Amino acid sequence: MADDRVVFWGVTGVLTDGDNRIGGSAETMTQLKLRGVQAMTLVTDQTAAEATSAVVAIGVDRYLDLEVGAYGHADPAVALAKVEAKYGVVAGATLVTHSTMDAAAASALGWHVVGISNDADELYAAGAKAVFGDLSDIPAVVSAIQGQ
Repeated sequence: MADDRVVFWGVTGVLTDGDNRIGGSAETMTQLKLRGVQAMTLVTDQTAAEATSAVVAIGVDRYLDLEVGAYGHADPAVALAKVEAKYGVVAGATLVTHSTMDAAAASALGWHVVGISNDADELYAAGAKAVFGDLSDIPAVVSAIQGQ
């Protein structure tokens, strides 16, 4: 079953914790690819080089279209414009983030937001529809990302 959704990922605090991969990230991305997610990319304050280095180091770069990410300022609107320029109109967008600022910005655009944090209240207040401490509950995280 294809899912026309595009998933935008934060890096630090979502996919990585320092130099380590956050548990469940590769497995979650695998499940999303198997479910036919249109594309996955990054929205991050890191430079493109820093973000690419981080996702290569943890082995999840193969799931991501790094060409269409938004780097250096993490503006969800920029990321969406880059994705639509390459893939066409996006049916749905999900941001997976630990940032309340990014969550609020994405929510204002009508995106579905999933938070990764131990402080759920702040992310819910910023517009997250679901918040997890990490990505280890793969079925629940995948369902949340897909808006189910």
